[in-house]
Amino acid sequence: MGVYLMAYTNAWDETTPAGTDNASTADDFFRKHRLDLGERLEDMFYGFNADSNASPENDVGIKSLKFYKQSSDPTSATDFGHFYVKLVSGVPELFYQDDENTTLQLTSGGGLKSTAGLTVDGVSTLTGNVTASGTFESVGVATLADTSVTKTTAAPAADAQIANKKYIDDQITANAPDSDSLCKAWCKVTSGGAISGTGFNITSANRDSTGVYTITWGTDFADTDYAVAITFISPPQQDVAPKITTQLVGSVVVTITSQGSGVINSAFMISAFGDQ
Repeated sequence: MGVYLMAYTNAWDETTPAGTDNASTADDFFRKHRLDLGERLEDMFYGFNADSNASPENDVGIKSLKFYKQSSDPTSATDFGHFYVKLVSGVPELFYQDDENTTLQLTSGGGLKSTAGLTVDGVSTLTGNVTASGTFESVGVATLADTSVTKTTAAPAADAQIANKKYIDDQITANAPDSDSLCKAWCKVTSGGAISGTGFNITSANRDSTGVYTITWGTDFADTDYAVAITFISPPQQDVAPKITTQLVGSVVVTITSQGSGVINSAFMISAFGDQ
């Protein structure tokens, strides 16, 4: 909006011409009246100064509308709406008022503002940062670009929270077993002390001597209070039994004995459960 740096040069005088003035001097009053109007309207409308007169005939219209700051809202009127500027904390801001006295502030601190919500129809593009201090709801599908990230990389801490590549809801939370009850390591061990296949979370298996095997875990357990299960592959004799002779956080030593033959070599499967 424009700002006048000085008073109007042509005073607005509604007392002239006087009724006693000679009609022959009316031309002077007409010219002065045109100057009075032109000076007040030339900043808002085309056609009130020399530059506008030199423009094409269709170069007409409104240049700008200047709203003088008000201290309060206007009185609403049926079938009319008001655009006006009102002071907010000492700053002139743009407002609109409808005929039902509903008032909407349109600007705030140099930016657009909506005090009664905002409805956007059609495809819209927002190129700057968008901050939603309340709830952001998408009725359709909210699609994020491949490079999109959340504000932090922290894992979600409650239902329906979202973070980078992690999501949690009631269904997953309710059905997820406690981690301590999951098998943390397993493998098959040949009678010669080698790992058969790939296994899981096992660094190595070794036969230290006849019937004595050391199994080293890939990830140490939190303490030695974890469970180990052993199942024999061969031989199938009923008198063969395993014994955990050493249990550390990073490994166990298994000794296999037979009631009739003493310590023997045997293939077996081993699994471990506990906190890591």
